[in-house]
Amino acid sequence: MLFRIVPCAGIGLLLFAALACDTGLSGQRPADTDAVVQNNPLPGNPLQQPPAVPAPPAGAPAVPAVTTGRRADPVVLPGRVTLTQTQDVPSQRDGVLMRIHVKEGDLVVPGQLLAELDNRLAGADVEIKAAKIIASKEDLKATIKTRDEAEARAETAKKLFHSKSIAYEQMRMDILTHERYISEAVSKEQAVKLSELEHKQSKVVIDMHAIRATAGGEMKSVFKKPGEAVKAYEPVFQIHGRDTVRIEALMDVHHLHRVQRGATVYVEPTYQEGPVTTLIGHVLEVTSVAVSRDTKTPLVVSGSEDGTVRVWDILQRYERLVWDHKSPVRAVTCTGPAAAANLCLTGAADGKARLWDLNATSDKPLLELQGQHRGPVSAVAFSPDGKLCVTGGVDKEIQLWDVASGQLRYKFPTQHRGGITSLQFAQGNQVLSAASDNCLRLWQLGDQTAEPLGNLPARTGEVRMLGCTADGKRALFDQGKTLRVLSLPDGRTEAVLQNVTGATNFTTFALYSPDGRLIVTAGGAEGRTQLWRAADRNHRGYELRQFLSGDRSDPTCASFAPDGSFLVTGTKDRQVHVWSLERAHKEIDQRLTAKVVFVDWSVQSSARQARVWAELANPPERPLSPGTTAIMVIPDNR
Repeated sequence: MLFRIVPCAGIGLLLFAALACDTGLSGQRPADTDAVVQNNPLPGNPLQQPPAVPAPPAGAPAVPAVTTGRRADPVVLPGRVTLTQTQDVPSQRDGVLMRIHVKEGDLVVPGQLLAELDNRLAGADVEIKAAKIIASKEDLKATIKTRDEAEARAETAKKLFHSKSIAYEQMRMDILTHERYISEAVSKEQAVKLSELEHKQSKVVIDMHAIRATAGGEMKSVFKKPGEAVKAYEPVFQIHGRDTVRIEALMDVHHLHRVQRGATVYVEPTYQEGPVTTLIGHVLEVTSVAVSRDTKTPLVVSGSEDGTVRVWDILQRYERLVWDHKSPVRAVTCTGPAAAANLCLTGAADGKARLWDLNATSDKPLLELQGQHRGPVSAVAFSPDGKLCVTGGVDKEIQLWDVASGQLRYKFPTQHRGGITSLQFAQGNQVLSAASDNCLRLWQLGDQTAEPLGNLPARTGEVRMLGCTADGKRALFDQGKTLRVLSLPDGRTEAVLQNVTGATNFTTFALYSPDGRLIVTAGGAEGRTQLWRAADRNHRGYELRQFLSGDRSDPTCASFAPDGSFLVTGTKDRQVHVWSLERAHKEIDQRLTAKVVFVDWSVQSSARQARVWAELANPPERPLSPGTTAIMVIPDNR
C-alpha cells in the first residue's frame, strides 16, 4: 500500500511547486487577486465604497465569508450620441422662397434668420404706411393751429359781445367753431396713432416673411429650395436641439440586472482634435521627437531617417537649426527642467551618440561620446539633473555616460536579448529599459554597475517605447490589445487600459505625461493618436482625446513638453505635429453623469444584447455632437 501512496505524494508536491513558480513569475500572489480585479473604480463615487456589513445577532452561529465585500467592476459600454429634441420650423405666410441662409448640418441659435419669402408687396405696404404717418402728423399740426386761432377768435367775440359791439348769435358762432376744431384736433391725434399702428402692423407682416429658428441646435433637414412656393404653417426646416443628448448603447444580456431606469451612469466622451501646428521639413520618416526644457520659448527637436535633426521654434514656426548626421537618426532627447544646461542628445545609425547645445547656433556637436555601439544607437535618455545620460543600441547594450566629460562610466549587464527600443530615467537613479525581446527591465544605478530590480513579466505586444511615471512607481506594459499599468519594482498589475471595441493593438509608443496624469498611445485606426486619463488602482483610465491629422499617417514617436502643456508627435509621412493639452488638463477630473431613461428587456436571441439609453444635459463649454462616440459606464449600485 505504501508504494502506491509515495508516488502520489511526490506528484502532488511537484504540482504545488509548479503552481508556486507560476505565481512568482507573474508578479502576483493569490492574495492580490482582489486588488487586481478591482482596478477600475470610479473616482469621487461614494457608491464605490464597500457596503457596511451589519453585525450578526448575539448567539448566531458563525457563517463563513463567501465574498470580499467589494463592488463589482463597472460595466463599460461603447455608445453613440444622438439628439432628443426635434423642432419643425414652418412658414408663417403663404409665399415664395427667395433666399435660404443655412444648410443641413449647420448649428443655429434661437432667432437666427433661416430663410426669406418674397416680401416686395409687404415692403411696399410698409412704405405706404410710413407715408401715411407723415401726412397724418402734418394734418394734425394744421388742425392744432386752426384750433388755437378759433380759440383766440372766440375770446375776442366774448369781449365784443360784452361791449355790445356784436350780436349774441355771432359770439355763439365763434365759440362753436372753436369747439369744432377742438374735436377735430382730437380726431387728427387718433388718426396719427392709427397710422402708426398700421405701420407697425405692416412691419409685423414683413417680419412674418422671414423664417427664423425657434430653438437652437443642428439643422437636420431643409425641405424646400429657393423659388418654391410654401403655405402658411408648412414646415420648411427641421432642427435637432442640442441642450439634451442621449447616449445609446447595447448591453450584453447577462449584465441587464446591473441597470434600471432612473439609475445614474457616467459618460466618457471622446473628442477628436487636430494639431495646432504642423512642422514640415523632413524628407523621410520622422523617427524621434523631444521638447527642450524652456517653457517660455520651447524648442522641438525631431530626428529622421533623412539623416538630419531639426530644431524648431514652434512659437515662430520656423527651423532654427539643422544638424546633419550623415546617417539616419533613431533617437533624440533633451535635458529636463532640473538640469543646468540646455542640451540635446542624439543617437544615429552610425553607432554614435552626440551632445548638442540648444542655446548655441553652431551646426557642430559639443562632443561625441567616446566609444561606439556595435550598430545603430536606438534609444537615449538624460537623468533628471542632466549630469548623466544613457544610450541603448541594436547591439542589446545599455551604456551610462558622464555628460560633462563625455566619458563612459560603465555598461549595464547584458539582460536583454534584443535591441534596445526605449530608455527612461526615473527618480532615485533608476532607468527603465524596453527591448525588442519583449522584455521590460528596471535598473538601479550604482557607482560601478547597474543592478536589475524586480521581476517584470514578459510582454506580448508591439509597443517599442514604453514609459514610466517620473517618480518611478508605475510603468506601462503592453499585452496585445491591452495596456497594463505595473507597479514598480514588483511588477503587479494595478490597472488596465483597453479600447472598448478591442479592434486594434497598441503599437509604437505608450508614454506618461510629466505629472503622470495623462498617457499618450498609438495604435488607433486612421493614424489616430490617443490621449488617456491615466489609470491606477484608484481611478479608471479612459480615453480623453483622439488626435487626428489631415495626412492620416501612422505616428512613429511622441514626447510631452516638460510642463505638460502640449504634445509632439512624428509620423511616417515626414511631418511633426504639435497638439494642445490645455483642454485635456481642464477636463481630466470632470465626470459627466446621465440618467438611464430606457432599458429594452426584449432581447434578440441572435445578438443577446439589449438597448440602454441614458440622457444628460449637453455641456455648453464642450457640447457633444450627434453621431460621435461616447462610453457609458455603469457602476455597481448594489
